Amino acid sequence: MSKVDNKLKFPVSYEMRVIMETVEDDNVNIDAIRAVLEELRIPHRDWGHRRSSEAKYTSYSVKVMVRNHETLKDLYAGLNKIPGVKHAI
Repeated sequence: MSKVDNKLKFPVSYEMRVIMETVEDDNVNIDAIRAVLEELRIPHRDWGHRRSSEAKYTSYSVKVMVRNHETLKDLYAGLNKIPGVKHAI
């Protein structure tokens, strides 16, 4: 467990960002992220996205509510399995 994890008080609500390689249809990436959230039963809302200046990457944002440290750990593990994910914050 990192120092940041020790300071979190669960449940925690925050805007998660996932940076991914840009695809033609943003719904493909959003659906992949949504599938991880729904598998872990993480409430989510208010989707947004923004392309990088050269449109090589797209940053997706979504508000999430994470119940505990284990779920947070599983969330990032699941996101990292999605093809095209470069970083998740």
